[in-house]
Amino acid sequence: MLTYKILATCEPAYLYDTLLPYWPAHTLRCSNQQLLQIPYMHTKFGQHSFKYCSPKILNEILAIINASATLATFKRRLKSHLLSQLASQ
Repeated sequence: MLTYKILATCEPAYLYDTLLPYWPAHTLRCSNQQLLQIPYMHTKFGQHSFKYCSPKILNEILAIINASATLATFKRRLKSHLLSQLASQ
């Protein structure tokens, strides 16, 4: 939810600057999705940072959830998705 808020409001600037859009070199099916670039981290410690985890988690969420117009819609769709995953386990 924090990443969605940062992308929607462009604030705080120091976190917004770490979230880079993913632009594939060739036209791919994922080109029209709003994916974020996941930076390469050399250590496991680096993989626990906001700069790495935030794009990774947001890219794994379904495209329908990611394309929500408002924060309320995003929350509702995310909650439904997480509950359906929990019910299927």
